Amino acid sequence: MFKVIKKGLLTTVQDVKGRRGVTYMGFPTSGAMDDLALTIGNLLVGNDTNEAGIEYAFCGPELQFFDDALIAVTGMQIKLLVNDVEYPMWQSIAVRKGQKLKIVPESFIGQWGYIAIAGGIDVPEYMGSKATFTFCEIGGFKGRELMGGDEIPVGEPAPHAAEGKKLKKCYIPAVTSPMVIELMPGYYLDFLTKKDIKQIFNSNWKIEFNSSRSGYRVSGPHIEFSDKARNKGEEAGSDPSNILDTGYPTYALNMCGDTSIILTKESVCAGGYFCPFCIPLGAQWKVGQSRIGTEIQFKLISMEEADRLREEVDGYLREDHYE
Repeated sequence: MFKVIKKGLLTTVQDVKGRRGVTYMGFPTSGAMDDLALTIGNLLVGNDTNEAGIEYAFCGPELQFFDDALIAVTGMQIKLLVNDVEYPMWQSIAVRKGQKLKIVPESFIGQWGYIAIAGGIDVPEYMGSKATFTFCEIGGFKGRELMGGDEIPVGEPAPHAAEGKKLKKCYIPAVTSPMVIELMPGYYLDFLTKKDIKQIFNSNWKIEFNSSRSGYRVSGPHIEFSDKARNKGEEAGSDPSNILDTGYPTYALNMCGDTSIILTKESVCAGGYFCPFCIPLGAQWKVGQSRIGTEIQFKLISMEEADRLREEVDGYLREDHYE
């Protein structure tokens, strides 16, 4: 068990996969914004890859441990202190009973950080997941962000959990500026002109400050829209980007005029704007580490390139990535 001394920012319990098969009831997936970082953290401390850890944004929490623990901190670049002694990220670290863990902002690299703890966070599952969905106050610890004074239970560590396991430096996920996020064609691509498509991939897009776990608003080039979009029936709506309400895939690029939305882990399940592109699984972690207020670029890729990205992410499950 550990106690939250300072809560940090947007600090919640999240697992990797979130809730599956519940969108037809109106619930989003939830789960880690950077599922790759939390997966790596779990592997470092001997957990199942989907185990729940602590997620925070920008500014991490301060925790005090009531028992000996094994932890790993991954995700955004920070300074990690245990009783004011600095330790490296991306490796398993022993924390002794009574010691305090501090997460100190160090740079403007990345946005979401993770604390994986051997044994995982011992909270009940809700709809098959420990992930917190604060809007409906479900999952995680009492369905809310962690607060100062909370005492959080931890599960039993696996017998093979060991101090000192680290991710090889060459495999630490690279956060670039601007971050390049791969896209694949989605539906309603014919709502765009050839000029629109060219501009989408030749421009920098800015992540707006009114972004959240439900979606990243991104502003970019002016979109003209094709004749098909401009001349469709008005029953779908008067704006060229309107369509009849349809299901939204998570991590689609949802376009509504010149300000679009990357639909993330807690996005709405359906709506009336078109989604001409989607982000493949192997590139979705990049959204989580694209900092609000900064610029990103999009890159159009093929199915073969998407498969390669997925293979790279799956490679983190192999022991040859660790030492």
